[in-house]
Parts: sequence; structure tokens; C-alpha cells
Amino acid sequence: VLTEAEIQHNADLDQNRYLSPPKVTIGGKNCTEVVVLSPHFLMCKVPEGSSIGKKEVKVNGASYGAVYEYVDPNNDFYISGISPIVGPANTGNRTLTLSGNLLKTITEVKVDNIVCTNLVTNNSTATCILPPHPAGEVDITITAGSETYRFVKVFEYQ
Repeated sequence: VLTEAEIQHNADLDQNRYLSPPKVTIGGKNCTEVVVLSPHFLMCKVPEGSSIGKKEVKVNGASYGAVYEYVDPNNDFYISGISPIVGPANTGNRTLTLSGNLLKTITEVKVDNIVCTNLVTNNSTATCILPPHPAGEVDITITAGSETYRFVKVFEYQ
């Protein structure tokens, strides 16, 4: 049973996540369908029609630098999805699925610096088994070829 304060807190979170999302721009173009997934992670529909290359990201006018890169969807490595983004704390043996392009080049996936096991890759997906971990938000780090990609606090053990 939730208290009135907990109900109000959840309503406030929903207001921020869905009804009053931040204004996000990439390369000066507005993102649409912005949803705040956690205090450190948001999702939006990226503006179309931009040229390949790195673009500046702004959230409510604050610049985060040229941290978004438009890639060639047929010829470049990219991650387009991570699923799930929430899992039970202190429990492993759940499958993490990555989607994107050229994922067969992935050699390692880490959750909070703990290597996932049973990595299986092909061109468009990669799966591995999540390690057990205490409750909290964690980074996912992906090594593909000589590059390392870090997704900050995109998975939460609950």
C-alpha cells in the first residue's frame, strides 16, 4: 500500500517523464517524443535529415558538446537498443540484448565493470548473460574492435 506522499512522488515523476519533458536538440534540430527514463537517461526521436558526423546535444539549452553522431546505417557500427533496462538486484542469469549494426564486432560487454558471460553476436543483435549486482543504476560498456562505448547508467538493478 502506497502512502499519499509516495503516490504524489510517483505522479510528479510521471509529470516530468511524460508531460513536461526537457527540450532536447541535436545539431540545432528539435527531438520529439522525449521521455525521461531516469535522472541520467532520456530517450527521444532523433531529428532526421542531418549529415553524417558528430552533432552538439543540448538539454534545456545546456550544451553537452558534440556527443551524438549520425552514422551510415549500412556501413557503420552502432547500438540502437538495449533491453531490458531494469532487472532484479543480486540476481544474474538474465539475458541482455543489444540491437544495432555490425554487432558481430563486439568482443566484450561489461555491466559496471563486470563482464557479461555467454556473449553471442551477429550483425544486428548481441546477447549476453547479466552478472548479479546490488541494487542501483549501472553503466554498460561495450568493446567492439579497438573502440569502447560507454552507456552511462542505462541499466538499473532493482
